[in-house]
Amino acid sequence: MKQSSLSILMIGALCVLVLALAGVMFQAQAQTEGTTPAEPASAAAAAPLFSYQGELRNASGSPITTSAMPMSFGLFAAPTGGSACWTENRTVNVQNGQFNVVLGQVTAIPASCVSGDAYLELVVNGETLSPREMLTAVAVAVKANTLMAYAHTEGPLTVEGYYMSITGGNLILGEDDGLGGNYMLRIDGSRTLHILPWSGPSYPFDQVCIGCGGAAKLLVNGSTQVNGNLDLAGTCARTAFPGSDTLDKSEPNSECQPGSIVSGAYVEANLMSPAERNSADITRFERGDLLCWSAEAQQLDLCAMENDRLVMAVADVSGKPIVLGAEPVKAIGPLRAGDLLVASGVPGYAMVNNDPRPGMVIGQALEDLNGESGIIKAMIRKW
Repeated sequence: MKQSSLSILMIGALCVLVLALAGVMFQAQAQTEGTTPAEPASAAAAAPLFSYQGELRNASGSPITTSAMPMSFGLFAAPTGGSACWTENRTVNVQNGQFNVVLGQVTAIPASCVSGDAYLELVVNGETLSPREMLTAVAVAVKANTLMAYAHTEGPLTVEGYYMSITGGNLILGEDDGLGGNYMLRIDGSRTLHILPWSGPSYPFDQVCIGCGGAAKLLVNGSTQVNGNLDLAGTCARTAFPGSDTLDKSEPNSECQPGSIVSGAYVEANLMSPAERNSADITRFERGDLLCWSAEAQQLDLCAMENDRLVMAVADVSGKPIVLGAEPVKAIGPLRAGDLLVASGVPGYAMVNNDPRPGMVIGQALEDLNGESGIIKAMIRKW
């Protein structure tokens, strides 16, 4: 290469990368020494742009000033020889020797051209300046433009070989691309949640889809609240769980028809305080206690007055108030199946009154009680 009549004083070279994923701009200052990182696993991000600054002087060392200096920029993989992997021709405004250009705006820079160390060659008005400038920060900056396979963030997010897509307001999580029956979590723009073996992008479900098109089941360990209508379709079965009042048989129910509801007792949430609703147990009551409403305390207490017209419920195994259902209740005997039950003077116990006034009855005995007191099964319903 011939001796140039021009000289350039490098002020700095800056690599600017725009990330399509997050819309964030990364900057890394070019250096003359450093190691070459590994090639990114993906080059899906936007092409890099370089902000290049310099000071141009003539052979006598005086700064050059011209509003239209022809310049050609090229990137090479070696300090000498070889072919340029990228070139860009510009007409540059040079003032008092100084100029600043953003490279890659005219001709896109291939990611492969900056996957390792890169050498920038400058041709000014037909003269090639030497030596080429080594830009070692390029590969590091390019890597920052791409989320590597098996990359770990500084926060809690870890993605290792699982498919994740965020497109147009849709979120898809799963294995691979979600095809071939791989399980997926999909939240789409209509706020529909799909947890399913993947079979396609659209399903005729409104808000929640679980096991779409299959026989997947939903298991809830705890309480379930439905605000609105609950529609059931298909066959149903009765299953007992330890300590449960809801269902008391484990064999299939042949009388259960599609659309019907099979359940046990109904607990009234509005007879409990917020703390009682949120707790697992109401410890001041035990199973079978007869409960009356205290207008003064605005809470349930053990019934302790005969024929109390504020009799409301029977405590379940957790002490919560059952207002409807065939359930155990503490009672004063003797009594017979079919007798009407009202509050007694013994705290928490029912007694017989087959000629009650309206509002006194809490239920009807479903079995005999020959002793002085005990627990019997009764149909709980107030009237």
